[in-house]
Formats: sequence, structure tokens, C-alpha cells
Amino acid sequence: MRSMVKKTKTGALLLAGILLVSGCGGGTPPPAEYPLYTSYRDIPGVSEGEIAAIEGLRARRSGFTYGMNLTTEAFYNEEGEIAGFSARFCQWLTGLFGMAFEPAIYEWDALIAGLRSGEVDFSGELTATEERRGLYYMTDPIAERLVKFMHISGSPTLPEIAKSRPLRYAFFEGTTTHAQVSALERNPFETFFVGDYESAYRMLKSGAIDAFFDEGVAEAAFDSYGDVVAENFFPLLYGPVSLATGNPDLAPIISVVQKALRNGASPHLHRMYIQGQWDYQRHKLFTWLSEEEQEYIRDTIESDRPIPVAAEYDNYPMCFYNTRERAWQGIALDVLAEIGAFTGLNFV
Repeated sequence: MRSMVKKTKTGALLLAGILLVSGCGGGTPPPAEYPLYTSYRDIPGVSEGEIAAIEGLRARRSGFTYGMNLTTEAFYNEEGEIAGFSARFCQWLTGLFGMAFEPAIYEWDALIAGLRSGEVDFSGELTATEERRGLYYMTDPIAERLVKFMHISGSPTLPEIAKSRPLRYAFFEGTTTHAQVSALERNPFETFFVGDYESAYRMLKSGAIDAFFDEGVAEAAFDSYGDVVAENFFPLLYGPVSLATGNPDLAPIISVVQKALRNGASPHLHRMYIQGQWDYQRHKLFTWLSEEEQEYIRDTIESDRPIPVAAEYDNYPMCFYNTRERAWQGIALDVLAEIGAFTGLNFV
């Protein structure tokens, strides 16, 4: 823009919002044009045997635990409740089967142990491999994640370090990320395995490792430290994750969800994923704001007070008045609309 943003409470919100919106891909999901299954009985191909098995589960169980790591898909919001895609997915499963699916957050080691012991009924953390399909009942992918690496802000870049010594990378033991990165990383590196995010952070902070690799959703686990940066690994790698259980009694639920995915439910899950990422971005924005800024938002919304904006009518494509459509348009106004969606503020 040709003008500067004055540094006020609104200006601080604009700056935080611009940084946030630039990395989120939009807060408005696409319109729904796909089957929205509300009962498992409506899913094509569900057999009488599966119906009988699920009704038997309904008679014996009131609900299930859905275990996840602390990620952008499953995080604690301002009220201390688990939010994000995993929470929305659990709500959908609850409505679909008429039994409560409760999200719960575990460290990686505890999650795997819980799936094996039966303490954790289901999880959406595992990528399906031939080996895992021998251990778990798994669906097709319910989400696809980008692989990233975490490092301490201000530390030397990986190419700089690689000039003097082999790089030191850490991974969660038992994940597919290590094999993915190993196949494509051209620089020599030493491998370290960790069992939880705290251990990964300690090793990053001490310099014992240069980077921790995981699917990008893991960046939420490092938000509280304030000095960890997440970057995409190149060439880009994606990690699809499935709904999984280790309990054979729960296999009918896996089978029914698989049939839902094969009969048009995937776009609905994609929509939920976008909404879940929006939940996380909104939560992260509010963690950046001071108490004074949060109070400003609350007071402005409660008083139903719009925020006046001086707009340039001829600065295409940043900000302009479209005389044909009789509407204010432009990148700057799109950003304001996104910030309004995140905060509830009304810019006029």
C-alpha cells in the first residue's frame, strides 16, 4: 500500500493478521457438493453383519478414545478443550455411529503403546504401510500432511552446517518420516530418534541436533517455546494418515469409514480439515495478542462498533473501487476480510 499502518491496537492486529493470513490459504472452505453422511446406515455397501457388529458395540460401549499427538490438528484452545481437525472429525464420527469419539492428546511413545494395549481405541496419526497394516486395521487416508523440519530461530542454515560436518537430524522412532527424508536428502546426516517433543526441543536447544523432522502439523507442539521455526523440506514430501485401531472388535468401524471414503466422504473430510486449520490459525493469532489487544477485540465486538477504514479507490490490485460491480475490492480488503473472520471485528 502507498500508506503506512499506524501502530495502534488495530495496527498490531493487522500486522499479526497479515502474517497469519499469508500462510493459511484462506478461512472460507469451498461449498459442499458431496454426500454428507449423518448415519453409518446410509453409507453404500454397509452390510447387515457390519450393522449388527456396530449395534453390538453400541450396546456395550458408550464411546471411544481417539488418540493424537499435540499438533495443528489437535491442540488445546483458550478454554482448555481439544480443537482442530481431529475434534471436528470426532464430532462427525460421533454423529455417524451414535457413540462418543473423544479426542485425547498423547506423546508419540504413549500413543503407540496405548494403541497396542487398547487404552487408545483409535488414532489418526499413522501412515498406512504394509508393516502397519499387519498390526492395525486402517482406512485410506483421512488427511495428507506436508513434511517439515523444526530448528531454533537464528541458528545457522542446514546448507551452512553441511559445509563443515555431517548434519544431525532427529525423528520419532517408528515413523515413516525417516525413510522419506533419507531417500531424498542429498547431504550426509547422522540420525537420532526421540520419543516425545520435549526431548526433541531439548536436543535442538542444546545443539545436539540441527533439525527435527516430522509432519508439519507438529509445529503446534513447539508453539509454547517461542523460538522454534518450522520450514518445508524440499523436495516437498507428503504424509497421508489413516484412521487406525489395533482392536479387532473395532474393525467394523474401520470398514464402514473406509466405505464412506470410497463413496464420496473424502471431500467432506477435506472441508473439515480446512475448517480445522482455520481453528488453529485463529487460536495461534490470539496467542500472539496481548491481554490489552484481546480486551480491545472483546469490547469492540460487544459494543457492535465497526472499525472505519480509509480505502484508496485507484490502487489496483491492492485497493480499488470496482465501478462495474459497485464494490470495494483488492488484496488489502481481502486481508481485512480474513482478519475479520478470525477475530469477529467488522471493518467498514
